[in-house]
Amino acid sequence: MPLAHPDCPAAVEWLRGRGFIFGALLPGTVDSECVRMQHVLATHVDPVAIECATAEGTRLRDWIASELALASERPAR
Repeated sequence: MPLAHPDCPAAVEWLRGRGFIFGALLPGTVDSECVRMQHVLATHVDPVAIECATAEGTRLRDWIASELALASERPAR
């Protein structure tokens, strides 16, 4: 959602009411800066089932999966 759009705050709240959470801030120019919302599934997705188009994407997917695995092994604070 473009941050400069006048409906951005309302759209973010609308999405939050439907189970979406903040995903990322995508910096850019005044006209291109965006907020990305994401919906987290209650079920676990096996990262190996995610098909990547490039070797770089596959390496990134594998790194993210290893980070998630490490995070799940750490005790909660």
